Amino acid sequence: MLNLAHILEFNLGRNPDNLAIIFNDRKMTYRELNGAATKFADGLRQLGINPGDKVALMMPNVPYFPIAYYGILKAGATVVPFNVLFKGREVAYHLKDSDAVALVGFEMFTQPAYEGFQAVDSCKNLIIATADPMGPLPVTGDGIKHFSHVIASGSPTFDTVQTMPDDTAVILYTSGTTGQPKGVVQTHGAALRAFESWASVVGLRSTDRYLIINPFFHAFGYKAGIVASLVAGSTMVPMTTFDVPAAMRLVAAERISVLPGPPAIYQTILNHPNLESFDMSSLRLAVTGAAAVPVEMIHQMRDKLGFEVIVTHDAEDLIHPDSLRWINHYMQEYDMVQVPVLPLPTPGRRLTHGVYCDEFAEFTTLRDH
Repeated sequence: MLNLAHILEFNLGRNPDNLAIIFNDRKMTYRELNGAATKFADGLRQLGINPGDKVALMMPNVPYFPIAYYGILKAGATVVPFNVLFKGREVAYHLKDSDAVALVGFEMFTQPAYEGFQAVDSCKNLIIATADPMGPLPVTGDGIKHFSHVIASGSPTFDTVQTMPDDTAVILYTSGTTGQPKGVVQTHGAALRAFESWASVVGLRSTDRYLIINPFFHAFGYKAGIVASLVAGSTMVPMTTFDVPAAMRLVAAERISVLPGPPAIYQTILNHPNLESFDMSSLRLAVTGAAAVPVEMIHQMRDKLGFEVIVTHDAEDLIHPDSLRWINHYMQEYDMVQVPVLPLPTPGRRLTHGVYCDEFAEFTTLRDH
């Protein structure tokens, strides 16, 4: 039996009072995060959401996202992350295609969420979180619930639904650049294997403070961000939108040690005219890639930002994280980056379990080459 939410519960026995999230002036321990997710899970159950049901999650990088994410998993349901920039018609398409019975959203993006919800009869509940936890909902109507009320209705003693390693945990949609977006299925077992490996290989620690700039609804944001942080017991420090001065202030104020992102993020920080006025000395680990990584930028990341370890990857590694293959070995010649190499998994192991509701789609499987 395995549920991806067990990694949250594992932290209760390891470091329950360690900080799980820092967001603005709000701090939440692992005990508090687990308690909120547990009550949200039971609240979903009371709304008629059953194990195996699909629940869409359309939120920016706010603490509500991991509460909802792990609450959905605890209820035995499947998480379907939505891009917060979806228009109403896109929300409707993804709700219908995924068979989602509920949509969990944030007040800033209520209008497209509401339009999509109204257009899909099979989606019975729209749950909206507000910036002020007890603030009024921007819309009302049948099936519309306040996020805080769903949590308040739940029991703190709800038992996490036991799922199997091959049960579906997440359905993540492609961008649809070659046709209609397709939902890629990832199981509880595959997700846990992949990001236990990721956290171990890059060297995440329980003492790390991890600035998460990548969107939670993106594969990197929720897997290498939320899941990997919980595997290591690190502290998540999410940003809703990337702003260079704000990011540098956060690094100094919260003693950020881990800062992953595409090369452009590091370059904009390096190019900031007031860089030397910010204390960046806490930075330890960088993870970058999915685009060209200039050698000179790596030098500057070490010399100007103080990174001890810089890990690079290619775009394919983000698509298939279970195949973690670390590139740029040539950088070792310059003594400027630690590049861990992880053996490929056993051929035949499924990385994803196909495309949801597409009987013609093949499984993505690692094969001998």
